[in-house]
Amino acid sequence: MKKRILLIILLAAIAVAPAFSFGIGGAFGLNFGGSLGTSGMLSVKFDEYPAVFGLGARFGYDWFNIGITADWWLYETNLVEMLDLYVGPGLYAVLGSGVFDLGLRVPVGIHMFVIDPLELFLELAPAIGIGLSPELRFPQFDIQGAIGFRFWF
Repeated sequence: MKKRILLIILLAAIAVAPAFSFGIGGAFGLNFGGSLGTSGMLSVKFDEYPAVFGLGARFGYDWFNIGITADWWLYETNLVEMLDLYVGPGLYAVLGSGVFDLGLRVPVGIHMFVIDPLELFLELAPAIGIGLSPELRFPQFDIQGAIGFRFWF
């Protein structure tokens, strides 16, 4: 299942590559106690749009969580030389063993191109959501975070 989802995302990114450039890479979730938690993530951003998508997974002996994020960089500015700041609204969902969470997030991050095709980023995203399983939890506050990279094609 995990390989199938990654293959679909990769094929979709390749299909639109002639239209504009895109960045695809990996990220590691920073654990601040939320359901997304520490995870490996796939990160995709298209150059023509301020949208950024993430797909992450956490696995244990008898449990798993799959998380997705969709962010819209509403504001982006240059801080110093090659270091940029971005902020914007986003959504997240987590589905897994005994977990089903939905919520809103506001990623605040920095990114830079250290060499031409390689972008590095670090972000923190305050989030508010609702936990729907195993019992209703609202509001559910969290600070999500990620550190990662994207290669641009």
